[in-house]
Amino acid sequence: MNSSSGLPVMAESSTGARAGGPTPASQISTRASGPTPASQISTRHAAVLIVLSDHPDPEILYTVRAQHLSHHAGETSFPGGGKEPGESPEETALREAWEEVRLDPDAVEIQGRLESRSTQRFKFNVDPIIGRVRDIDRVKRSLLADPKEVDQIHWVRASALANPINRGTWRFSGRSGPAFKVEDLLIWGLTAGMTSELLPLLGWDQPWDPSRHIPLS
Repeated sequence: MNSSSGLPVMAESSTGARAGGPTPASQISTRASGPTPASQISTRHAAVLIVLSDHPDPEILYTVRAQHLSHHAGETSFPGGGKEPGESPEETALREAWEEVRLDPDAVEIQGRLESRSTQRFKFNVDPIIGRVRDIDRVKRSLLADPKEVDQIHWVRASALANPINRGTWRFSGRSGPAFKVEDLLIWGLTAGMTSELLPLLGWDQPWDPSRHIPLS
């Protein structure tokens, strides 16, 4: 496992990120994880790996979960899963990415974390770990989806995610949240929330219309 020297410092505001233009993955300044809010405290912990190419307009790795899974079948997600005893969130994220798509942990440089968050339904605390890969072409060739967990692998440019035409809000059963629809790929729920937090850090935050409805089917 490769890592940068320590967690990056507190991020600039999204306004500052836009003023400076797109930020290469090697220069991301993410929020270091602080204490978990009491509302997020849980005995179940998980981590996901947000994989970025090292480019001013980085490609971001998403997976589509297998249709036969009992939870979140067919939904877009970041590679990740439950923490095993003795693991750090970074170790969990790297292990899960290897198991799900055969991403070599040695090809990933850990850059930091986004804010931890909880899932309402399954009561997991989830740590989003940001990792950079340099040789994106080699990494792409090496990936192999585990059919027990993953149906598809997608790489999406930050500029496509930030494009207002691809952004909106999902609404279901009295709940709502940010959503992305890039071609046929629908991103919503926890994954969309993490993506929304990530884009300003990459310098790709743009105004968008939250009243624009993105259907979930």
